Amino acid sequence: MELTDILIYLSYALIGIATVSVIILPLINSLSDPKSLLKVGAGLLALVVLFFIGYSMSEATSYAKFPGLGAGVSKSVSALLIMTYILIVGGLVGIFVSMIAKLIR
Repeated sequence: MELTDILIYLSYALIGIATVSVIILPLINSLSDPKSLLKVGAGLLALVVLFFIGYSMSEATSYAKFPGLGAGVSKSVSALLIMTYILIVGGLVGIFVSMIAKLIR
């Protein structure tokens, strides 16, 4: 086993720990305030809507360079990339609007 393989497995473990932490810790915190679950649900719903917008915009293309990558996986990956681009643009617009709002006040 090479160092690269060890680092890849380590990154998988860290991603798993981060994912579990992101899901479990807000649920534990929301036990004291159940209304906060509505915000979490609204956020998850917004992500699902953004994914389906990206999925509807993406193309199902299979590439000769990656023979194991089918058209469905390619479309899902493209949808995730489009969702990421939408979130980046939304974040930048939010930063810009916040800066303008501070200048006006």
